[in-house]
Amino acid sequence: MADTAYLYAYFKSKENWQNDQRVFFAVSRDGLHFHEVNGHRPLIESDLGTKGLRDPHLFRSRIDGRFCLLATDLDTSSQKWKEFSVNGSRSILVARSDDLVHWEKELVPVCGNEIGCVWAPKVCFDEKENRYMMHFSGSETTEVSMRVFYTTTKDFRTFTKPEILIDKYPNTEKKHYPYGLVYRRPQKYITHIDSTTIEVDGGFYRFTKNEALKMIQEEHSSGILSEYEMVTDCVAGEMGVEGPGIYKLLDSDTYILMMDGYIKPNKGVGYFPLAATAEELKKGAFRRLRKDEYEFPEHCKHGSVTTITEEEYLRLEAL
Repeated sequence: MADTAYLYAYFKSKENWQNDQRVFFAVSRDGLHFHEVNGHRPLIESDLGTKGLRDPHLFRSRIDGRFCLLATDLDTSSQKWKEFSVNGSRSILVARSDDLVHWEKELVPVCGNEIGCVWAPKVCFDEKENRYMMHFSGSETTEVSMRVFYTTTKDFRTFTKPEILIDKYPNTEKKHYPYGLVYRRPQKYITHIDSTTIEVDGGFYRFTKNEALKMIQEEHSSGILSEYEMVTDCVAGEMGVEGPGIYKLLDSDTYILMMDGYIKPNKGVGYFPLAATAEELKKGAFRRLRKDEYEFPEHCKHGSVTTITEEEYLRLEAL
C-alpha cells in the first residue's frame, strides 16, 4: 500500500528549559499542516535509563518493514549540561512497532567510555551495503567539545565501533556568534552537533548544526561515507537554530527542511520549515515558508517526519 500522508514525531518544549521529554505524534495530509493525535498525550514514554526521551527519529525500516524510532536517552531536568555531555548516557532508546500504536522498547548501548554521550541519533540507508548509517552527537570524556560520530547497523541491536564523522577544528579565524547571547568571545574550536543526511538523485546531502555559530550548514558527497564538500555554511542565512530534519513531499519535487529557532534572532520561534526543489537543494537555496503556509504542533521540539499509509493515518486519527 502506497504512502499518502505524513507523521511527525517530537518531544515538547516547556518554560525555563524544563521540557516534556516524551514522544508525541502529529499527522498531516499535505506534509505542511500537522495536528496532534492521541488527545495531546504522548505515544511513547520511557521507564528505562534516564527515563527522558529527546530528539526522536522515526522511520520505516528498509530491512524488515517495521517502524523504528530512535531517541536520545537523556533527562535534562537538572540542567547539568557539562555532566550530561562528558559522562552521560551512551545508549539510545530503540522502539519498534507494526502499527504505530503498540511499541516494544529497549535501551541499546552504542559506545563505551571513550565517548561522553550519544545524542540526536539519525539514520540514512546505505543501499549498497544493505545497512543503516547512524550518526550522533558525542563529546570527549574530559571536556565539552562536541563532534559528530557515525556507526553502522542492520538491526539496531548491535553497532559497529563509532568513528568520527565531523571533527572539531581550531577557530583560527576567531569567528563568533554575532548576537553575543551565548558566547561573548570566539570559541577555541568550531564544533558540530545535530546532523542528518538524505539521498537526493544518487547524491548525499548532510545538514549539520555549527555549534559555535548556531547555524545549519549543508554539505554534499557522492557516497554516504565519502568525503563531503561544503554547499553552504549557513542555510538560508538563518541563525540561532538547531535540530535540522529533512523530508520529501509525496508526489512532488519539494523538500522540506525543518529548523528549531531557539535563540536570537530566532528566539521563541520553535520549529519552522524551509522549502526547496531538488535542484535548489543541491545549491543550498532554501526558502523559509511564511506562517500562513504551514502549521506545526504547539511547543514541538527536535523530531522527524516520515510518510505513512492511509490506513496508518486513520488509525492514529482514531486514538
